[in-house]
Amino acid sequence: MSESLNPNLNTTIGHRQVPNPLVTLDGRSIHSKEDWENIRRPEVIDLFKEHIYGRSPVKRPKSLKFNVVDMKENIMEGQAIRKQIDISYSGPSRWSG
Repeated sequence: MSESLNPNLNTTIGHRQVPNPLVTLDGRSIHSKEDWENIRRPEVIDLFKEHIYGRSPVKRPKSLKFNVVDMKENIMEGQAIRKQIDISYSGPSRWSG
């Protein structure tokens, strides 16, 4: 087995320690494609939803509106478009989740 598949291997990126992708949240090692697809992959996706991308509120207000107030093309030497968007809705001022 190669060193990169060592279940005890953790990687440090900058000042953060990144857990081994082949070890489940409860410490079990992933040994097969089926384990990855059925156990670890869903865990990793949920971690990305929670810590990277965020989750959408369950109930989106029907009054939610998006209005582009400024747009500049050819940003970053033509590789990007910058949009400034106002987001508005009517309803409670706090999330009561």
